[in-house]
Amino acid sequence: MIKTVATEMLGIEHPILCGGMTATGSAELAAGVSNAGGLGMLTCLHCRTPENLDKEIARLRTMTSKPFAVNLTILGEKRGEPEYPDEFAQVICKNNIKIVETCGSNKKLMIKLHNQLRQGGVQVIISKCVAVKHALSAQNDLGSDMVSLMGFDSGGLPGEADTGIFVQCALAKKKLKIPFLLSGGVANGSQLLAALALGAAGVQIGTRFNATVECSKFNDKFKERMVQAGVKDSVIIMSSFSASSRVLKNKDAEEILKKEHEKGGKMGVMEGKLTFKDIGKYAMFDRLREGMEMGDPDRGVWNCGQSVALIDEVLTCQEFVTNLINEAKDALKNVNPMFLLVAGGQQQSSSL
Repeated sequence: MIKTVATEMLGIEHPILCGGMTATGSAELAAGVSNAGGLGMLTCLHCRTPENLDKEIARLRTMTSKPFAVNLTILGEKRGEPEYPDEFAQVICKNNIKIVETCGSNKKLMIKLHNQLRQGGVQVIISKCVAVKHALSAQNDLGSDMVSLMGFDSGGLPGEADTGIFVQCALAKKKLKIPFLLSGGVANGSQLLAALALGAAGVQIGTRFNATVECSKFNDKFKERMVQAGVKDSVIIMSSFSASSRVLKNKDAEEILKKEHEKGGKMGVMEGKLTFKDIGKYAMFDRLREGMEMGDPDRGVWNCGQSVALIDEVLTCQEFVTNLINEAKDALKNVNPMFLLVAGGQQQSSSL
C-alpha cells in the first residue's frame, strides 16, 4: 500500500479517488472504487433530486462498508433552480456523510454551503479547482481540507487557463498549505508515482473509471469507444463561450465544433453571430441521458479526458486499482537518475 496524507485523512488504502462525474457517478461505480481500496464518489447531479440522493446513499451502503464521498456541484443549469442546493446538503448531513467534494464559482454561496456541511457533521471537504488561485481561495476563504486540482488534460470543465497538470501541481506545491490531489489525465501507475513526486497527496481519476465493469451507466458501446480512442479523440468544445468542456470526439461534439468554427468562435459570440442556441441542441445534458438510455455514444456530449488514449481494455475497479499500484511500484524501481557530481575538479558519475 502507498500511504499519504490523503489515505490518512480519508481512511482509504490507496491514494486514489473516483472523480465526481455527473453522468456516471452511481452507487455501483462508487462501491466498486471503494471496495478496491480507493474513495468512491456518489454525485448529486447524477441523482438529480434530493430524494433520489437519499435512496442512492442507502443503496450504496448495502454495497460497501468502506469510506465513500458525495460530490455536490453548484451548477444550476443541470439541476434547475434554486441555484443553492440546500436540500442536497440536508440529505448529506442527515445521512451522516463524512467526506464531501464541492465545486462552484460563487464564493458567497460556497461559504454558505461549507458552513452548512460543517454544522451537519461533515469532517473532510475537498474543493474541486481549475486553477491554483481558486485553490488558494478554497484554502483561505472556504476552509477546505483538501483541493482537487484539474489540468487542461482533464475531462469535464478544465477552465480557461489551458494549463497542463504538471505546471498546476508545481505551482500548488509552492503555494498551498493544505493537501492537494492531481485531477485528470491519469490512467497508469507511473503517472500516480509522478503525481506523488510533484507533491500531490494522491490522484483523482474519472475517465479510466468510466471504462470499468462497475460503470453501470455506460454500456459496452460507450466503453468500446474509449478503448478504441487515441490521443486526438478528446476535444475541447464551447471555448467560444468561455465554458470549455473536454469531451469524447463523437458526432455531436463535432457538430458543436463545426458551428463554433463557422460562426467565428469567441469573436462570433462578441458580435452576436454565435449564441448558445446554435449549439444548445447538442450540449444539453438531457440529450446525453437519452443517448445513454439508447446505448448511442454519438448522442449527447460526454466528459472524457486525454487519458482515454491510455485505455486498452475494460477492467473491474479492483483489477484497475491493483494494476495502478503495481505499476507505480515498478516505476519506482526504474527511477535511477544519473547525476554528475563535481569532486576535486573532476566529474564523477553516481547512480542514486
